[in-house]
Amino acid sequence: MAHRATPSGPRSTPFATERTAVAILAEWMNELIKEEKLEIGPADTEVTSFSKYPDLIIRRSSQERRKVICLIEAKRPPFPVDYDKDDARRKAQEVKAPYFCTTNFQELWWFDTKKVVENAEDIDQVVNRYTLSSITEVDDLRETSCATPTKRALREFLIQLDGLITRRAKKPKLSIDEFLVQSIRARVENLAQYYYRIIKDRFNADRKFAGELRRWFIQQTWSFRQDDEDFRAVARQTALLLVNKIVFYNALQAKVSELPALTIPLEDEDIELIDGRLGIFFKKVLQIDYETV
Repeated sequence: MAHRATPSGPRSTPFATERTAVAILAEWMNELIKEEKLEIGPADTEVTSFSKYPDLIIRRSSQERRKVICLIEAKRPPFPVDYDKDDARRKAQEVKAPYFCTTNFQELWWFDTKKVVENAEDIDQVVNRYTLSSITEVDDLRETSCATPTKRALREFLIQLDGLITRRAKKPKLSIDEFLVQSIRARVENLAQYYYRIIKDRFNADRKFAGELRRWFIQQTWSFRQDDEDFRAVARQTALLLVNKIVFYNALQAKVSELPALTIPLEDEDIELIDGRLGIFFKKVLQIDYETV
């Protein structure tokens, strides 16, 4: 049976764990709003006045509870941070929220609803991006290593949101370089988590693959303990290699018109087909003299 491209994990009830984690975020947000004496809030997860319930909303104030200023949609790792972007945008439009966010509990991306609806440049759609933690299972959200950096990032986000809403502060300005680095890093981390599960499962099921992996570690002069840290290291290297190839191809394709645009519908195809189609694109690069470009 072919592997599907949609991220998956070992949890049998991901919806329940996602909801629990979102409730924790709302709890922390309300604590931070109180600590910082912000005018916005509260953050709320018990919302029934939508055609489709959002995961979390931030209200304008306790006195203006019907006015939603930001809506947040969440997915557990290893889903990409912006996996629910379209869904979040639709819900934000429904309640006329000026902002919405998407998160996978590792990153929080904050969008300007109007800019997204207008299909503005990606960098103009994003208000800001925040790194929350390196969490891999949402059940670990309350662990200090995850909770501390997550609260720090949420504090910054809420202070900036309060500034825009109540004091008409200027939006944070992301440089193009910073935006690109953040985008690439997020994709690498998402892919690494996805590859980690595949590599670990295949190592335990495929003796030939296990031998090849051991030899690869020897070639890198690394020790191989067969633990999660080793599998994550391989997964990250695999993700980096794939992202580097894609970035190189797209950069070259912008200069060489005969190279077709690289497009893969990830949600609709299995891993074997994706790998094969990517291979076709990358082989086309070898047919041209790219060193002179």
